[in-house]
Amino acid sequence: MSDDYQRLVAALEEAELTKGEQANLVDQLTKQLESASRSQRDFSRVVSHELKAPLRRILGFAQVVREECRGHDEDGSVEEALSFIEEGVLQMEQVIDTLRKFAKLDYQGIDASLVDLDDVLDEALNYLNIRNVVVRETDLPEVMGDEHLLRQLFANLISNGLKFNTDECPCVCIRALELPDQWRIEVSDNGIGIEEHYLPRMFGIFERFHPGKEGEGVGLALCRKIVEAHQGEIGVNTTYGEGSTFWFDLPKVTPGT
Repeated sequence: MSDDYQRLVAALEEAELTKGEQANLVDQLTKQLESASRSQRDFSRVVSHELKAPLRRILGFAQVVREECRGHDEDGSVEEALSFIEEGVLQMEQVIDTLRKFAKLDYQGIDASLVDLDDVLDEALNYLNIRNVVVRETDLPEVMGDEHLLRQLFANLISNGLKFNTDECPCVCIRALELPDQWRIEVSDNGIGIEEHYLPRMFGIFERFHPGKEGEGVGLALCRKIVEAHQGEIGVNTTYGEGSTFWFDLPKVTPGT
């Protein structure tokens, strides 16, 4: 949104308007943008609350049923059914939370500071509670970014590489490549790869390419959103049956930043 705003200001400066007319128009547009941002934020919060309220009631009802059937569920069928219900509710809550994060990037942007991607990767590995299957092939650079969102980005890409993997020794390799104005971070796995006809939809929301695997189809869409919020690009190189390399480019830190 900020880039569009800057382009608009530049266009106004080139237009045949007086300084006073430009200032008035910019002020009006700024107020409209702020109002739209508040409306989107409020809508996201309300929708999240309204969707979660019935889910909490379902969990409460499941607990009541469990108590009522305690000692009478001889074959365990009731407990099995209740477990399926609770698992489905928790998955739905995760979808709602992820969608709210997704929307938040539109109206709030990122809280950028100088971050060391080596530290961010360490935090992601601690969060995932994995170490021995991830190989860091190079040191990672410092970039301007949101530490929390970049940790989410690494966690999503690494967990994807391990989830869709049937190799006896699953492995994810991470490296940094220096480009003229950007750093390219690659996350490679030895998993099952991706069929070519899926690639155009790879980063779409609610896209699922392996129905037998758990997931809501929002992880890679969130990755794209995070990278774009950092003024970067994301993509994938893959060979079906041999693995994938997801990559994302982030701007280099300019001197004096």
